[in-house]
Amino acid sequence: MNQLVSTPSAALRDRLRHRVRGEDAGALWYCLLLLLAATAAAYLMAHRWNASLIDRHSFRQTQTAISVRSMLDGGPWLAYETPVLGRPWSIPFEFPTYQWLVALTVLATHLPLDQAGRVVGVVSFGMLLLAVYAGRAGHPTEPSSSR
Repeated sequence: MNQLVSTPSAALRDRLRHRVRGEDAGALWYCLLLLLAATAAAYLMAHRWNASLIDRHSFRQTQTAISVRSMLDGGPWLAYETPVLGRPWSIPFEFPTYQWLVALTVLATHLPLDQAGRVVGVVSFGMLLLAVYAGRAGHPTEPSSSR
């Protein structure tokens, strides 16, 4: 039985003997680019895990973190508050899907708010990579017709 598992099938042997076709090479490059993007995201997440929100985009990052903190402290989740500019404490920039996901991540994992936001961002990026790959796999490039 171990011999059957370790021996490649005839179809696989034939495929390995032949040169890679054009569309297979394109799919291989596509997979390599996705792997590179995923590796870069993992490296950046590990490298910036404890970084402060105060950087080039500090206003936007801290505004989002304050909105999530307000939700976690009992504020409304749909008409969320951002207590920075005075009453009525509301700055409706967007629908709060990201804020909800971060707040739920904090509640579920007890991670600090900054790290929960990073986790949500990287998971969203990973899901986007999977969606792009699935879309690519569902619509392979067709060879151009010669005229």
